[in-house]
Amino acid sequence: MDMQSIKTFLTLAEVQRLGECANKLHLTKSAISTRIKLLEAELDQKLFMRCAQGMKLTVQGQCFYRHALSLQRCWENAKWETRLSEQPGGLLRIGAHSVFAGDLLLDWIATLRLCNQHNPSI
Repeated sequence: MDMQSIKTFLTLAEVQRLGECANKLHLTKSAISTRIKLLEAELDQKLFMRCAQGMKLTVQGQCFYRHALSLQRCWENAKWETRLSEQPGGLLRIGAHSVFAGDLLLDWIATLRLCNQHNPSI
């Protein structure tokens, strides 16, 4: 299973049409179909069914959808953190209650960015 297959699966689940999915991903319909078939073979489950409205997720496809979203988020986070590790200073994660995020936290982050621009060793 590769991330391109996951992206293809999620896009097709969203747009529900092979042609539209192919256009969005700049691929041919046969390439989309092949990726989905390979993913289905790896999972040994049918993920989509054809219907009058296009391609609909099967029950197994609906179950896999949540996992595919999680895999995609995990991959994006890994890429992002890897890029950050190239920069001096490392990574800082901050969590806050939503009440503070809008008022206090956003201003504080903006101040940190300004400080970092003037003194990158911070």
